[in-house]
Amino acid sequence: MSQEQTLKFGQPIRYELTLVSNIQLKNLSIGSSFFNSSGTCVGTLITEEFSVEPHQPLILELVVASMNLAPDSYHAGFSIGYGQEEGTRKDLDIVIGKPAFEILPLSDDTSYMANWHPNWGNVAFTDVRLTQVSDRKISSVL
Repeated sequence: MSQEQTLKFGQPIRYELTLVSNIQLKNLSIGSSFFNSSGTCVGTLITEEFSVEPHQPLILELVVASMNLAPDSYHAGFSIGYGQEEGTRKDLDIVIGKPAFEILPLSDDTSYMANWHPNWGNVAFTDVRLTQVSDRKISSVL
């Protein structure tokens, strides 16, 4: 992505990475973090492992679905390296600031989030259920 992209609320975030190596590398993973307009990290992921063969470009598409980022401007950072969430991570290469994107206050289902307040945070929890579990009356309130 050469310029900031716009996404509707709820759309998946997709970006393409092309990797080239002079040597064979195994057990690599992509680490990626997303930062809001204030520079605060709002989430991080580490992918499953993959391998790269020497002098053979490897094109990967990273798709992050259901992030539910609230309207704001964001940028990503990503790294290529070794390690997963449960251990130490060693990064071989890091890129910060790209891609940049903006989440618009509307979604594909024509709902709007125009009144989203920044103090509510950068993630909108939309898959929420509230159910009544009992008809009994509460005798005292703490």
